[in-house]
Amino acid sequence: MMGSVITFTLIPGACHGGWYFEPLAKELRRHGHAAHCVTLSGIGDAGMVVRGAADRVPERIDSVDYVDAFLPGDGDSAWSLTTDAQRQWYIEGASADGIGIEPFAFLDPRTTPHPLAGMVQRLRLTGSQSGFRRRD
Repeated sequence: MMGSVITFTLIPGACHGGWYFEPLAKELRRHGHAAHCVTLSGIGDAGMVVRGAADRVPERIDSVDYVDAFLPGDGDSAWSLTTDAQRQWYIEGASADGIGIEPFAFLDPRTTPHPLAGMVQRLRLTGSQSGFRRRD
């Protein structure tokens, strides 16, 4: 292995669990890095969760890389950042029980309903990502 070991925490988005990033984690580990795939309680939306966590402990994070995720600011929610088509999916997807947004049928069969509240809850930030030790 060349270079230093990097620890990656991989957090998937709506309706997905840690299993989604396992192939990537396996490849990172093959190159000598540590990689952890997280399944969030309630299957929370990744962009919001990552940004909120990074805001609270920037001194413990070297960088945050978003892949197919929202880039929220203070007061944003998935609802406020997305398109009308996505909002329609949120509403129609939760129409059965009013709680969980059903995943699209074409997604991996391991996907599970995503809590509607997680899409409309506003993110409250206290600082900025400028506190990270390193930004590449």
